[in-house]
Amino acid sequence: MAVLGWRAARDEHERARRQLEDLLFERLRDASGVAEDFIQGLQRDAELVADRLSNDHDAIRRIVRETPIVDQIFVLNTEGRLFHPDPAGPLSTSERRFLTDFGDVFLQEGAFLESPENQSYGPTIGRGWITYYQGPGLQLIYWQRTPSGEIRGILVPRARWISELIAALPEAP
Repeated sequence: MAVLGWRAARDEHERARRQLEDLLFERLRDASGVAEDFIQGLQRDAELVADRLSNDHDAIRRIVRETPIVDQIFVLNTEGRLFHPDPAGPLSTSERRFLTDFGDVFLQEGAFLESPENQSYGPTIGRGWITYYQGPGLQLIYWQRTPSGEIRGILVPRARWISELIAALPEAP
């Protein structure tokens, strides 16, 4: 009788563990879907900003000042040289900090290649995300290659995207 009671308790414990595991996986799938939707929305916003960019340093600086999802913008010309912020020109404090903190990104071979799921197979069009660890943690940089071959990139403010992602996630029970 004691053995039957022990087996019943063990089976009940195993059933409860499986139910908890299933619940956790379901919650994880939900959170993953929310995060994916969030990144897609952030990408749409970044694309709209990148599409508005011109080759005017003052106009780019104005977009940086006036657009909440932009911490900094960079533009590489068709030869892959940094056009904005221009290291040889006058730099704001934030542009100088950006070049110091993220200059290595521009030196990484293949940094501006698309992930396979985003490939357009066109010779000059591309876009994607670069994740980069700097300072307090993960940084997100959205980039896109224009039909003319320039690369335009947007550093998304870390505090902003993290707080918005946390707000979008479902509350814990």
